[in-house]
Amino acid sequence: MNKDNLKDTNMLLQRAVDAAIHGVYVTDPEGAIQFVNPGFCRITGYTSQQLIDRKMSILNSGRMTADYYTRLWTRISSGEVWEEEIVNRRADGSLYWAYQIISPITDEDGRVTHYVGIQNDVTRRREMEEELRYLAEMDVLTGIANRRKILDELEREIARATRHKHELSILMLDIDHFKRFNDSYGHETGDAVLRAISTTTEAVLRPSDRLGRWGGEEFVIILPETGCSGASVLAERVLLAARECRAVPGHQITLSIGIATFDTGSPEKESVDSLVRRADEQMYNAKHLGRNQVCAPEQE
Repeated sequence: MNKDNLKDTNMLLQRAVDAAIHGVYVTDPEGAIQFVNPGFCRITGYTSQQLIDRKMSILNSGRMTADYYTRLWTRISSGEVWEEEIVNRRADGSLYWAYQIISPITDEDGRVTHYVGIQNDVTRRREMEEELRYLAEMDVLTGIANRRKILDELEREIARATRHKHELSILMLDIDHFKRFNDSYGHETGDAVLRAISTTTEAVLRPSDRLGRWGGEEFVIILPETGCSGASVLAERVLLAARECRAVPGHQITLSIGIATFDTGSPEKESVDSLVRRADEQMYNAKHLGRNQVCAPEQE
């Protein structure tokens, strides 16, 4: 290749890199930036002048673990390619997700002289995934866990209670006479009652407790490392909070609550279904006894 052809090739290569929508950068072996394309400046919010000779750590978000960077440097310094997503920080302080590929550049003796990296901003994709995850796991009306999510969490807690022989209880809640609120005041008022009960209930729970909407006007609360007596105390607290709720002026909201406790003596007999079924039975006992109360079997 003659000098003119080489010059033309280099100019074409430069134009191609400049036109790339992805961020392209080159660093020395210590991570000091030697080159960035306009795409990289657009993604990071920095100018090329602000980046050249600065370490890539200028983009550190504080969200990635030390182990992440150790694995990254171990791989690329040994001559291997790194491909993984990372959270970085832009010049304005905002965070962005990037899919990043880093390839070592070696000399004729195989020594690493530089690294070339390509970053693709995947923040919007991540945000959409998080939104979909939220919609899949959370009840849109109340903002708490939905039935699918609370079932998954209960399954994990049962496994943990079995493994560590911890106590575990659940509460099943039902809003008394909920149909009257819908029939008398409309579904908007009914929705307001559901939101209010979710909010007031969450306010009296411990950080380790988990509240979820089971369906309709029914809710489930998971109480890790809690026996029947502790569950009864918390249930009474939830009952009192509901009575003091004023979502519908002039009307008191009451709950029927059933308690079920994990059988640590025979964990092999326990399951999500068996625990939920017993809590549901106790909830209906509370309704049959006049509502506005807590029920739990004596043996639990």
